Amino acid sequence: MKKYLLTSILFFSLLLLMSCSSEEKEPVTVKVGNIKGLVEKGPFVSGASVSVYELDEKLKATGRVFETKTNDEGAFSINPSTALVSKYVKLSVNGFYFNEYTGKLSDAPVSLEAITSIEDVNSANVNVNILTHLEMPRVVNLVSDRTSFQAAKQQAQAELLKAFLITDKTLTPETASITGNNTSANILIAISSILLNERSDAAFTEFMSKLRNDLTDGQVSEETKKAIASSSLGLSYSRIKENIKKRYEELGKTVEVGNFELFIDGDGDGQIGDSYEEDVPNIFEPEDIFNSEENVKNFCASLAIDEYKFLQNQNLVEGLYANTVNAEKLNRYYDLKQIYDHNLTANMPMIYDLWSSAYRSVTRANVLTSAESKHDWFKKYQYLAKAYRAYLYLGMTDMWGNIPLVTGYNSGVWQDAISSTSKNEILEFVISELESVYAHLPESSSGFECSKYFAKAIQARAYLNKKNYSKALECLNIIVNSGKYSLESNVNAIYAGGSKEMIFELPNADDYSSLPYRELIQKGNNLAVCRYAEVLLMAAEANIGLGNTNQALKYLNQVRKRNGGDQIDGSSNVQSALQNEWKKDLGNEGLYFSVLKRMDKAKEILNIEDYKLLFPIPQRELDMIPNMKQNPGY
Repeated sequence: MKKYLLTSILFFSLLLLMSCSSEEKEPVTVKVGNIKGLVEKGPFVSGASVSVYELDEKLKATGRVFETKTNDEGAFSINPSTALVSKYVKLSVNGFYFNEYTGKLSDAPVSLEAITSIEDVNSANVNVNILTHLEMPRVVNLVSDRTSFQAAKQQAQAELLKAFLITDKTLTPETASITGNNTSANILIAISSILLNERSDAAFTEFMSKLRNDLTDGQVSEETKKAIASSSLGLSYSRIKENIKKRYEELGKTVEVGNFELFIDGDGDGQIGDSYEEDVPNIFEPEDIFNSEENVKNFCASLAIDEYKFLQNQNLVEGLYANTVNAEKLNRYYDLKQIYDHNLTANMPMIYDLWSSAYRSVTRANVLTSAESKHDWFKKYQYLAKAYRAYLYLGMTDMWGNIPLVTGYNSGVWQDAISSTSKNEILEFVISELESVYAHLPESSSGFECSKYFAKAIQARAYLNKKNYSKALECLNIIVNSGKYSLESNVNAIYAGGSKEMIFELPNADDYSSLPYRELIQKGNNLAVCRYAEVLLMAAEANIGLGNTNQALKYLNQVRKRNGGDQIDGSSNVQSALQNEWKKDLGNEGLYFSVLKRMDKAKEILNIEDYKLLFPIPQRELDMIPNMKQNPGY
């Protein structure tokens, strides 16, 4: 009897436990009235497919799917036909999108996903975007490790933002929209722009997939971090803002775009919020800033900083294009590889930044050269500004050929920039300007002040571009015969500051230089604007052009000796030796590509087509100046 009673108690206890277990596993259904939201990269176009997947409490798909399409703003709305087994759903979208970087629709579709918990069952708002897509695998991974859904979302979001150096902000990705004009919107646009930059749709998808995979375990690889850092450089913030606004205007909607650049490390210093970009040049009023010599000195110093920014951009782009950079280091800079491979486009950010940095400097120089003053000391600074401007125009016309020649200033409006000026006219302008300031410049360069010998060296460059070898040699002989300069025996000493080889130099400063410049180009504490080794190699080039081989060898062998090379005689291929010495000694100083063109060797050495001897003019400039024409081939 006792045995029977004990067996009965155990049996009923087991039934009770089974009953309780069955009740715990029974799903709690959730009746959702409407799930709606926006799909944005930029906005997805009409007809993108939206799939809503039902998930259980463990975020496993049940097999039920609800589908709909987006409208022309990327908006969607769907009413599940039956109650859901939990409040968790996954959304998957595939379609074409508006590319905020190019201002055009994408050439290929892209897929984005989101995972969310529906808290408002009457009307669930779920946006699908880059942020929801990147965080999703990490959320699922954390939940599978028994982290609560809410905690998993918060951790995944923090790790995602940290990968982009954003450590003091929080957001909810599925509520973020690029039209929000708030912090979430700015972060969304910033990360979206970084991932896209100059990439094709396929490359963008690949980059996004790699980052997403890295984030699955919350640990972003060093390689991916470097790719993010590289992709944060060269973005045209104002153009992206304009493109987004224009797209919504076409859709009949007015939107404001905030300062998303505050969430981008635009200068490669490892910190966000320090925009490097193309802020429109300040509108200067000369009567306000030129009322004392101290003000004018400060203005010239800022002009030198502008010129430094142009120089480091030029040296970087030229070093890439002329293949003088260390190619092994390009693995961490995916977007720079295009320049190294000579695949330039009119929408490439670095080409636009090079152009805009040059004209920012020109604008500042024009302010000074156009101003009037009753003080005698004022002219000294105008002569410096003219020398800077001539230097800039020579560099620009060498890269782009025919460009606008802007010399006046009227409240910041370039009224004479209505079309391009021929390269030959610009070369004549450069030569004439430098001739007019030569006698008024100091004997030695100091700080931001360039010397008269710098003016003669740049004149010589211009004459060599015109293949006027005798005039070039006249300029170079003035420098050589001055006895002021000589070659350093220690190459490292050239860039340490105050070198006897430097004709004009500017200090390298992390505040004004990009990470790629510092890693790929920078040679020391100072940036060489012009040095004596160039003068000797130009003198060799001019003498070869005039048929004076022995004199050419005299100059060339001086540089070869300093660099540890053997002395050569007339039996050698002197021009080939000269070309090699240019690359060896002055590579990554913004000169080698120009030298190859002057020697008619660029197409052969770099294996490029004829049209690639010039860079494409940025498309944005063509849009602003309708009479200016794109260089052939682009």
